[in-house]
Amino acid sequence: MCPMRAVLLATASKYVSELNTFNSTSFSALHTPACVTHFITPTHRSSKSNEEFLELCRLSRSIFTTMLVVILDERRTIVDELTRKVMLHLKYVYWTTVDTHEAESITVLAMEDSCLLINAVFIFTDDLKHFIFEQGP
Repeated sequence: MCPMRAVLLATASKYVSELNTFNSTSFSALHTPACVTHFITPTHRSSKSNEEFLELCRLSRSIFTTMLVVILDERRTIVDELTRKVMLHLKYVYWTTVDTHEAESITVLAMEDSCLLINAVFIFTDDLKHFIFEQGP
């Protein structure tokens, strides 16, 4: 395996791990200061800065009793070393005191030159509840 590919995959894996544990300090350390997370559904698009995304997650953690994010099929993970992007097929499971919700996304992580930090996140989903999550509690 090419060293750059291994670093890209390690950073992508760390991204998923950080979503699950959500330690805001280590999560922030994985992103460049200018990183933007883009939420894209068939009918809606929006973008959040690092600070906005962290605040959204902090508020959402008060609603979700537990959240699990997994890579659905690692064989479907696509790594483009030239553009330093990794595409993941993710599954999200959110537990609340009332209900459980599951969603899937295709998430693209665009890395900076060293491949250790994320410059941009693109979350593509057709799930309207993902849009509701993105709007915040």
